[in-house]
Amino acid sequence: MDIEVLEMSALDFKKIVLKKFRGKVFHITNEINYKSILDCGEILATNTIENPNINWGSEENMSYFRSQNCISVCDLFHNKDVRKIDEAMDKYSLWNPTSVVKDEIAYYLVLDESIYTQCITWGSLKSKKILVRKEIVRNFESGIPDRIRFSDISQVIKLVTTDKLKEQK
Repeated sequence: MDIEVLEMSALDFKKIVLKKFRGKVFHITNEINYKSILDCGEILATNTIENPNINWGSEENMSYFRSQNCISVCDLFHNKDVRKIDEAMDKYSLWNPTSVVKDEIAYYLVLDESIYTQCITWGSLKSKKILVRKEIVRNFESGIPDRIRFSDISQVIKLVTTDKLKEQK
């Protein structure tokens, strides 16, 4: 699979992220986990839990989906309210690898639309009132149980932020 490489500042990426990902579901990971995904051929619910470099919540405040053996995904397919998505993305800093994966490089794995039905959406959980005191990015995050095969990934975007590179000059 070809990888689209984007090298730009986090703010420049923020300007294009909604257009690029609108109507899609994707998973964000770092370089170490991306290599692990390539090696085993799938994203496993457990392959990001053990990596301390990913900022998905502490052990005490583990993300709801991770605590349910699900893969956390960014869901711009089921969540359509642009204002609420924008607020959630600001909270999540989706466009900034140093914030999400604590590195200058992040991989955005866009899932094939055929598996969108597997998403456990924030909206479906909201109606069950089980989100009290749970770590979840409302209006944005969904979960996919257990695993996602690499063949269910339709596109890979590698973002290399130039923010730290500029600081070093």
